[in-house]
Amino acid sequence: MPYLGKSPQHGNYSKLDDFSGDFDGSDATHAIASNSIAITPVRPEALIISINGVIQEPTTDYNFRAGVIYLNMACI
Repeated sequence: MPYLGKSPQHGNYSKLDDFSGDFDGSDATHAIASNSIAITPVRPEALIISINGVIQEPTTDYNFRAGVIYLNMACI
């Protein structure tokens, strides 16, 4: 479940729309949104992405551009 951090050191997070129902293990791109409103984070480190309970590493396991997250399928 992805989260967008407003102030990670204080644990202040906004829950993003869950795209896990669309995730089939091969689709590497997903829109980033909260309550169906598109979100464009400032940097990859502002996101916490968990796949099957494993926290993904920013810029290695995922990145984003123009409100779309790109998952590195080789890392999953």
